[in-house]
Amino acid sequence: MRKPVLVSCDSACDISPELREQYGVEVTPMYIHEGDKTFRDGVDITPEDIYRIYDETGLLPQTSAVSPDEYYQFFKGFTDRGLAVIHIALSSGISSTCQNAGLAASELEDVYVLDSLALSCSGGLLAAQACRMRGEEMEASQIAEEIARRIPRTSTSFIVGSLAYLAKGGRCSSVTALGANLLGIKPSVEMSGGTLSVAKKYRGKTGDCFVKFLQDKLVLAAAESDGGSCCVYHAGIPAELFDRLVEITKKSGVFQEVITARAGSIISSHCGPETIGFTYQKKA
Repeated sequence: MRKPVLVSCDSACDISPELREQYGVEVTPMYIHEGDKTFRDGVDITPEDIYRIYDETGLLPQTSAVSPDEYYQFFKGFTDRGLAVIHIALSSGISSTCQNAGLAASELEDVYVLDSLALSCSGGLLAAQACRMRGEEMEASQIAEEIARRIPRTSTSFIVGSLAYLAKGGRCSSVTALGANLLGIKPSVEMSGGTLSVAKKYRGKTGDCFVKFLQDKLVLAAAESDGGSCCVYHAGIPAELFDRLVEITKKSGVFQEVITARAGSIISSHCGPETIGFTYQKKA
């Protein structure tokens, strides 16, 4: 008899509130530390709090993963009710969340931890797809296998208006090499093999660079994407600019569905407020 399937993801997968509610996705909050204070991503701290702390102190709050014991208790709460669990984890290349979740899952039955090899809404997109497969009455093991096949085909990229956050966070060595004080450079950053690297560098006004970045990505997506869903997301840009970028994506006609979201506190603490991200999946 097929077990009911629960889909979960790390908070840094930035699944939108709308998709989370629509599909009943459970989220494990990662942690943010400021001095002796600890906050839970998406629960008791916001991206605006991160930006305020940085503006006031020049320091970035530290982030940390969910512990193996916390994951164990989280998963067990569902398996004890007879559910199988599909968990989408933040890339193992930039966080220990996936390793910790895997350790917990190894002590339980029917818990499948999948390394997204990505960050932010790429993980949220995978979680939504897992939910749709669940709706087709696929077994948990089948869903895990199919999502695992899609992970290498997931395109994850974003562009930042300022190098300061990425350089201080140290998650992208090629950003650090550029230097945080190069004026006018807006680098686009891509994930490959679960780690970050600078791709193309844009120069000019922030809004113009963001539009050009998205247009470049849509040209590429028209040739290589599966044409299904994409997600355009941001970390705090003006609503007018974001709406313009979403409209450009919709008018391109490349995708059947355009999902929008905002990056949470974990991702925002590493990329800063002026960020646009774009994710989709390539053809099989």
